[in-house]
Amino acid sequence: MVLRLNFCVSFLIILQSLLTLSAPYNDYKGHGVVVPIMKNELPNFPQEILSSNDSSVTLLRDVCVKCWEGNPSERPKMKEVLRLLEERSCLT
Repeated sequence: MVLRLNFCVSFLIILQSLLTLSAPYNDYKGHGVVVPIMKNELPNFPQEILSSNDSSVTLLRDVCVKCWEGNPSERPKMKEVLRLLEERSCLT
């Protein structure tokens, strides 16, 4: 179960990096990156992504938020994430 939950968070970090074209938590240096993670803070998204009406960007942003759910047992399984992306044509 722990492995499944870590895949979801790892996927979030990859998606966030692709959406923003930057490293997550790039405002923090070295071990300082642990601070926002321990506070359960989602990596930053630029305003243009937060306010985007593009359906693909909105879907990917929403998947990131679901993968970062504070309660790990409420995070989606990767099968669910892939199904959602396929249904919304992000993976076709």
